[in-house]
Amino acid sequence: MANLSTGPFFIPKFIQGTSHTPINILILTIGNLTNRTLSVRTGIYQASIPSFQIVPLLPEADFTLPPNKVASIATPLFKTSSTTITETDTMMLTDSQVLVVTVSGDIEKSGRLAQVSITGGFSSDGTSLDISEPTMFFRHDDFVGFHNHHIGPIHHPLEHNHE
Repeated sequence: MANLSTGPFFIPKFIQGTSHTPINILILTIGNLTNRTLSVRTGIYQASIPSFQIVPLLPEADFTLPPNKVASIATPLFKTSSTTITETDTMMLTDSQVLVVTVSGDIEKSGRLAQVSITGGFSSDGTSLDISEPTMFFRHDDFVGFHNHHIGPIHHPLEHNHE
């Protein structure tokens, strides 16, 4: 059993190589390639800069994965009324475009239990990717371990009151 995280990562406004294709979705995929039922807790957090605090973008959710099944969670990142971002569109990521994704429960860094990956990009229907953003792809091996189950406040490294 482990607690795994992407660590903070930046969400660009547009897909690489395009001038106006917005990044509007993050897709978290959890696979159970074992012969037993697994339980996993996920969390998607926004890192607020410059205050260095983390707030939930999507509340933590518990999933029960039957043997040899895959679950996918599509999280919208922007509120847009069209396929291009305009100045009147309101971003859900208000202070910054930095996210942290966590997974805990029946998961191990080795990948012997549940396996997780993340991808993001542009979606016209809000459930699948039309165009993916290569910098938003995290394989299971890209996740790192962390000690606390809950992501707490992040302290600036120059502050004296951090652990």
